[in-house]
Amino acid sequence: MSFILDALKKSEHKRRAQAGGESVALFELYDKKIIARRRSLQLLMIVLLLAILLLLGVLVWQRPWNATNRSEMPEIGIAEPSVPAPAAQPPVVIPAPTAQSHEDLEPAPQSLVAQTGEPAAAVSAPSAEALQPVPVPVQGPAAEPVIMTTPPPLENQVYAISDLPTEVRRRLPPLQMALHAYNAADAAASLVQINGHLVREGTQIADNLSVDEITSNGAILRSGRYRFLLPRRGQ
Repeated sequence: MSFILDALKKSEHKRRAQAGGESVALFELYDKKIIARRRSLQLLMIVLLLAILLLLGVLVWQRPWNATNRSEMPEIGIAEPSVPAPAAQPPVVIPAPTAQSHEDLEPAPQSLVAQTGEPAAAVSAPSAEALQPVPVPVQGPAAEPVIMTTPPPLENQVYAISDLPTEVRRRLPPLQMALHAYNAADAAASLVQINGHLVREGTQIADNLSVDEITSNGAILRSGRYRFLLPRRGQ
């Protein structure tokens, strides 16, 4: 029994020793992580400090006195290239025509002409044809403009309103037949209503317009020498 108890105690000691070694290893690993974090924090602080110093340096450089010093610096201007003025051209001198000497204008002496034996060419007289005046065409009287006149009407011809000459149609007022009563046995009893007025044969409707005859087809009206038919409704 004592031997078994000793064996159990030894195994318990070994287990505790192993457990203690693992805890020591874990503690060392934890310390290494903490040290690495501290180093990274220190590096970050150094970088931030350098950035702050750089920013301060830029602000100091942008101070107003630096701007004043810059304004006091002499400005360097860029000289524009000068364009040379065009050279003045010398005036053109036109030589005056030299007058011919009086000797050049004098005719040749007669002795020289006699020696050469060539008579002076005589100026030919103009021909009679060249002196005749050119006949000017005489314009006849201008043609008189043709005036279009209205052709005379045919004897007892009854025209349709559309067949009347344009001048006659322009003189006519608007015509409208509302009533047509034709009596074949008694022409005097026939009547029509034109433009709201009851009229019989021989009644004057307007200036230069009258009822000439009432027929079964309508009323024959007269305007001047023209007779035309005003048809009844439905005709």
